[in-house]
Amino acid sequence: VAAIEARAETLKNEDRIVTVCSYKVRKGDTINKLARALGVERRTIRAMNGLSERAKLRRGESIYLPVRAHALTAGGM
Repeated sequence: VAAIEARAETLKNEDRIVTVCSYKVRKGDTINKLARALGVERRTIRAMNGLSERAKLRRGESIYLPVRAHALTAGGM
């Protein structure tokens, strides 16, 4: 958890507050699709979850995702 919090801290900047949420992988989810939807780089999601470049997501697996605070209040994920 400390590593995830540290990574979330590095994602903050002046106009974006980032939090971390747990997400259950659904059918069809890929790291690429999730990264695009969240506006983050694939490597950020991989780093937060200790995933290698070749790792694939499995349906039902729980992963951590960075989420901008405004996405939480605006009905995002």
